[in-house]
Amino acid sequence: MTPFRWLRARFSQGRILSAQDGQTAQKPGSSSPLRSPANSPPLPSRLRPALLLLALPAVGALFWLGTGWLNQRVLGQSYRLPDQIILPNPQQVELTLRLTVVSIDVEIDRREGTSEVAVQVRGSTLQALEFEYPLTDYATVERAIAQELSLPPEQVRQLIRYRIE
Repeated sequence: MTPFRWLRARFSQGRILSAQDGQTAQKPGSSSPLRSPANSPPLPSRLRPALLLLALPAVGALFWLGTGWLNQRVLGQSYRLPDQIILPNPQQVELTLRLTVVSIDVEIDRREGTSEVAVQVRGSTLQALEFEYPLTDYATVERAIAQELSLPPEQVRQLIRYRIE
């Protein structure tokens, strides 16, 4: 049986055409003009692979187009953060912490004329402090660190380690 005949037979079985008025009449004992899927004859075995071969590429193409559209919508949005956040009313806050200084590492860059200071602390969720000074002299750097951390210069000298570039 060809596919066209099978379709014609499937949809004409639930209806009977009356010769008198040309209108569709239901078969006796049938509740709807079309047969329900449960009562319909199964697909011929030749059509099943063909339908599968047509359905899989269609589903794949729809998935590919849908994900392409979604990627374009999400990744096409600009997500550029401003370089600097400008506050309308900047406020200064004085912060006082009780910390135990563990070590002070100073990296002196004589070419640029700067010193980068990393202070390792204990006793808070704050674990490290970093400073940068436009100084290269040992004594001047030690005084600046002592002033910044409110420590005596002798204690800073005991904790400090230098690295010169």
